[in-house]
Amino acid sequence: VYGGFSSEQVLKNVASMLWGLIRPPDFLGHAENDTFFIITHPAKVEKMASLMCRQFDTVAPNFYAERDKRRGYVVSVVDD
Repeated sequence: VYGGFSSEQVLKNVASMLWGLIRPPDFLGHAENDTFFIITHPAKVEKMASLMCRQFDTVAPNFYAERDKRRGYVVSVVDD
């Protein structure tokens, strides 16, 4: 259920949310597969981080399977 495609969808949404936060002369960068960064004025950092957290908390439930949302947690089995 939560494979590569699912994680790509989460990252695309995160990138979109971050893109929506920046205003010139801010800069959004993507360093690695799951590493983003924003270069901005220090006075804007706390507000941007708070907004990003609220946005993510709002959309995060959409990335879980219905049965996991109903249950309230994810069951994961790891084969060592």
